[in-house]
Amino acid sequence: MSHKISIGDSQPDDFCKTSARGVRLIRPAALGVLSGLVVLVLLQSKTQDAGHRVAQKANGKNVGAVTEPQSGLLAVDADEERRVLEVVKKRAGVYKDKGSHQEFAEVVLITAANYAYFSIYNNWRCNAEKHGLDWAVIANDEKAFEELGPDQGMLAIGEKVSGMNGWGSAKLDSVGRNKMFMVLTIMRISGFGVVFTDADNMFRGDPFAQGVHLGDLIRSGKYDYIYQEELSKAPDKGHVVPGDGGNTGFFYATPRNNKKMISLFADVVAEVDRQREDAFRRYGERLGADQPIFWQVMQKLRSTGGKVGPGNFKCVQLCGNRATCDASEEDTMKLGHSDCVVFLGLRAGVWDAWSSKTNLCKDRGSSDVPATVVTDAGPASKEMEPVLRCLRQTTPNLKTLIYPTDAETHFEELRQVLSPWFDYAAKKFMADMKNPYHCGEGYCGPWIENRWIKRFLGGWENRSSQVRLADIFGPFIPIFMTYVDLWVANVFEYVPKRCDISMIARPNVAYITVVQHDTGLVSSREKIIKIMKEIPNVLVLSAGGYGHVPIPLFKQPEDLLGKRFFKEMSQRSLLTSYMGSDHNAPQEMRKKMIKVVNDEAKTLGVKVHTGFGSADEWHKVAGNSKVSLCPRGYGRTAFHLFEILQLGLIPVHVYLDIPWVPYADLYSSIGFSTDVQGLPALMKQINDMDPKDLERMEDKIRSLRSSHFTDEGLLDQISLFMKGGSDLRCQKVPATMNG
Repeated sequence: MSHKISIGDSQPDDFCKTSARGVRLIRPAALGVLSGLVVLVLLQSKTQDAGHRVAQKANGKNVGAVTEPQSGLLAVDADEERRVLEVVKKRAGVYKDKGSHQEFAEVVLITAANYAYFSIYNNWRCNAEKHGLDWAVIANDEKAFEELGPDQGMLAIGEKVSGMNGWGSAKLDSVGRNKMFMVLTIMRISGFGVVFTDADNMFRGDPFAQGVHLGDLIRSGKYDYIYQEELSKAPDKGHVVPGDGGNTGFFYATPRNNKKMISLFADVVAEVDRQREDAFRRYGERLGADQPIFWQVMQKLRSTGGKVGPGNFKCVQLCGNRATCDASEEDTMKLGHSDCVVFLGLRAGVWDAWSSKTNLCKDRGSSDVPATVVTDAGPASKEMEPVLRCLRQTTPNLKTLIYPTDAETHFEELRQVLSPWFDYAAKKFMADMKNPYHCGEGYCGPWIENRWIKRFLGGWENRSSQVRLADIFGPFIPIFMTYVDLWVANVFEYVPKRCDISMIARPNVAYITVVQHDTGLVSSREKIIKIMKEIPNVLVLSAGGYGHVPIPLFKQPEDLLGKRFFKEMSQRSLLTSYMGSDHNAPQEMRKKMIKVVNDEAKTLGVKVHTGFGSADEWHKVAGNSKVSLCPRGYGRTAFHLFEILQLGLIPVHVYLDIPWVPYADLYSSIGFSTDVQGLPALMKQINDMDPKDLERMEDKIRSLRSSHFTDEGLLDQISLFMKGGSDLRCQKVPATMNG
């Protein structure tokens, strides 16, 4: 086995040629040097050895190795590791919308701040949120950790540093050491790649998007390390990156294909500690900045002459040049650079994203970026792009939508027009039965429409004076209505209500609403069957089965199945079961399902159970079943699907025309879907599965339960959806109301 870190040949690879699109990495001049994004790439090699050593011990065969510090400064206790790992796993994926970006599932975005720099961090956060990013923060003092909270903040393992600290100070050097050590720790305990950025770097565009060089480099899976060159001004045309220095305030490092990167970072941290301890002995201060020391280690690596160097690599190769030695690819660290260098000054509109007066992100729709400088679409239009993609699945010729300048006024106008029907049902129900919601299936509310109204309309009405409509609802104007309550209270009032929505809605504005009814906004009223075509810019989150975005259909919550009824997968005697009505679905689908299931059980020689029973009885049956059948009802889904998920069990969604399951990207890993004709093959597939695979599915269901399959979890997902990141997914509105 050989060892190589290289610097390219005469022909750079495709990634070295790719130019950037949409990325603006900005470091304001007031905080330091304006830096262009120049990427240095270290090719991920294939070897899986190279251990988790702290530092290399110098000897004749280990050129350039760094001596191991005697102070044990690299030690991490188990509780600290556990806390860091919890945050990293929660925030990994780079985007808030994890399901759409699986290529980044094992990459985490990290920045750092102490409380004194929190205004800088908040400005960075406002810009990152615009692009739907998710991240964790190294908190360099306790106050910052308190502000961030334990689900996003990671208290620095090392010296806690408070206050503002100038360049060249020992305190700032401690911040740099914390950064490198935390990155090392994250890579070591998680195996994930890390994108680290100082909080005074602002992303003008999405740095991870398709076609953007940084995102494409990471997405390619070829590289161990990407960084930006340290420059004082924009480089001249034809500038050649020497590969001998760069900025450690923005980089990507990963051990995913080569654990030697862990060893390399351990060597860097060990050398930082060695130099700082040496400075302390000489000068009484622990001086030693991470950036020059990192490149000292890299320079040793470039001059190994083919012998083992830091990280157990041997050679370095810069894209387009000859390698520093002759070794195999798996021991060559390949460096590459990109031509994605963009310099924007403080007028770029990203440094003032945070208001210290209001403690809020400023209006996303405003920007003073000169049109001649920035070619990207503005923030408002960028936020409207996913809305258009969603709606155009159903209405391909839908025209461009805009966010109205009078959004708040228009929203109140909409509320006023709908006010005669808004509380019509609640007043009637209170008069008739002393309850403001309709009753159904043994449950009397509140239902998801009521919960959506309480949380989001209530949040708007109780907002502070600085909060804008877009801060809560993103690019949408919300429509609040108790559709099902109104339909139950007086179905004849439903049609005039719909007519008023059509009258007030503007054709070039995006609206959003939550509907529980099985047939969506139509609500089985033939007179308004064309409503989805007449107002195609109203995005319907549908619990019942007719809209643009499937969401869970809830009634009363079910607790996780307890020990009383829960059995280990290997101990369950039923392949599948269904406890419920055999009618309610069109075309007698449930009766057909029950017959097919019982017939196939005889063929397979397995036990199944279908029938009725009390809550205890169906809990007992479900807990003794490998999977539970959840056939649709009158609408395309059923309450039973989400009762089973809340119990922590595996559902089989049985559909008629098309499946209607929320979180489509996640669902395939936690449940099954089929029509009646596909049931025999699916039953055989499940019967042949390893029980451990089914147990893993149930483990995942339980891990997602609170965040996806409770009322509050769903409302959180809706909030994320409106702001551009969620596990909810759009699909084409079904061809018929209820199949």
